[in-house]
Amino acid sequence: MDLYQLNIFPGGDLEKALQSGKIPACADIAGQADLYIAARDFLMGEGIERLSLCHWRRHKREHSRYNTMAKTGAVVYPFGCGAGGNFGGLTFMQQRRLQAYSQAVRAGRKPIMMMAHQVERKLQQTSDTVIANLETGFLDFRQLCLADSRLEELEIVLDLWKKRGLMQEDLGICRLTKTGEFWYISLTQSLVECMQVICQPEETASAPTEEGQSEDALDACLAEMMPGSTFEERSAMVRKIPLPVRMMLKRSSKDALKNMLAGLPPAMLKRMLNKASD
Repeated sequence: MDLYQLNIFPGGDLEKALQSGKIPACADIAGQADLYIAARDFLMGEGIERLSLCHWRRHKREHSRYNTMAKTGAVVYPFGCGAGGNFGGLTFMQQRRLQAYSQAVRAGRKPIMMMAHQVERKLQQTSDTVIANLETGFLDFRQLCLADSRLEELEIVLDLWKKRGLMQEDLGICRLTKTGEFWYISLTQSLVECMQVICQPEETASAPTEEGQSEDALDACLAEMMPGSTFEERSAMVRKIPLPVRMMLKRSSKDALKNMLAGLPPAMLKRMLNKASD
């Protein structure tokens, strides 16, 4: 048995039925979380064996091998429309639309919709371990730091999640709470992205042009917020931001940064700026 949130794809029959009023609206995020936890507790109360956060079985014949092995970095060969896999350091996916898939096959072409290089091998192995662990509801932070001491910076992120009630720690093992289990896909993606940022060389901010404008989106936003500041002052302020947060901010567009900062309460934004400037 699988226990997932319902995905409504744009343009699909389900979305059309919702828009036309043929079926009632789906639960909001809070409602989905309540439903997930209720279903989780029911299955566990019935003694149904749990294979992962989303997969359950009644009989020992069920191993959920694909869902288990795919999360550990095993080679996966995709066959058929919409299938995805990885091999030789590449991740790829077949055409998702049946018409495009069929046309490519009839023309003698590989029906590949997208292909991308995976990250450096050592980081990929560490990421696969994190993904596999979180798939079953825990993270061994000690093992992570032994694999690469730079990843100790992730403690900032993990501490925040603990304060938010998403996980609890016991002797270096972080276990997801019921709420954390509901959000585990987002948590996993965020953690892997932070790992990639930490383990990749940091890009330095672009120096300002003759007109005083910087090509660095973060610096450009700070320059607008602090019109009397110099490039050197802003750079020093940015360096005080924790590395994972700093690198994720630097990868954001100027518009995205503006929207994020605009959504913060004025008092919180003022405290952030004051703290970074100290």
